Amino acid sequence: MQCPPIPTHLHITLRPRVNGYDVVETEARETFSLPVATTPDDIRRGLMHREDVGNGMLFAFESPRVPSFWMKHTLVPLDMEFLDADLNLVDVHRHVQPGDLTPRRPSSPVCFVVERPAGSSVVV
Repeated sequence: MQCPPIPTHLHITLRPRVNGYDVVETEARETFSLPVATTPDDIRRGLMHREDVGNGMLFAFESPRVPSFWMKHTLVPLDMEFLDADLNLVDVHRHVQPGDLTPRRPSSPVCFVVERPAGSSVVV
């Protein structure tokens, strides 16, 4: 099984919904735009060494997996949202602290991970 393709341009706009997100074409009050990391180097680098992470970042994988994320060289607390192929929430780790080397993983394979500044996660 493959994950759905995400546009490979620099940003994607998401609208929160109950238990997930919808991809939208235009920004509005309830939406936010994120840079997309799709290459192994971009995914590995993520939000490391940034004092300002903006709205965060979307990590997109080609096939479902159980990725492991940590906070090495990350300078600000983050929320990590693990999403399935339909952008439904699988797991969330909130207020993960800078420098914490504890691996954060979802309970089942995912296609996407959204990292946002701590307290920004609106998905329940």
